[in-house]
Amino acid sequence: HYYYYTCNRRFKQGSESCGARALPKEQLERLVIGQIKDRILNDEWLEELVKLVNQELDSSYSVYHERLEVIDAELKDVRSRLDKLYDALETEKLSMDDLAPRIKELKTRMDELSKIRLMIEADLAVQGAQHVDRGEVIAYADDLRSLLGEADIAESKAFLRTFVKKIVVESSKVKVF
Repeated sequence: HYYYYTCNRRFKQGSESCGARALPKEQLERLVIGQIKDRILNDEWLEELVKLVNQELDSSYSVYHERLEVIDAELKDVRSRLDKLYDALETEKLSMDDLAPRIKELKTRMDELSKIRLMIEADLAVQGAQHVDRGEVIAYADDLRSLLGEADIAESKAFLRTFVKKIVVESSKVKVF
């Protein structure tokens, strides 16, 4: 049995809609897998990807720390204000009736900030700042190259769909997008 791929437009609308010829299945699949191995699973591109991912992780980690610094500064300010209010109470400059609403407001804000701080710390712990390991990525890519080299195309289709959006054949050139 010989199998071929044909233009989708030609298949749906008839031979008048597309002049492209049918392509042998085995040959086209080999070309597509070859392009994926060369363009996506090559060590140079993967090293660049690892670098970009690690930069993004560093940036995200930095954002969490900046948010913590802002929260800590506001918590410090709220504590300072409370201390001044307590001092005003102790020195009897103002009465409890005058200060109670403001103290309650500041304590509520302090509780809110403390909860936000805990959530940020939890997000930071979950996210972590662990970098993607170059060696692990390269080893994983080696496994994928082997899989693509050995596996039947039917077994590889789900994997291939993550990389291939469409295939364009122009004369004797195959472009994978």
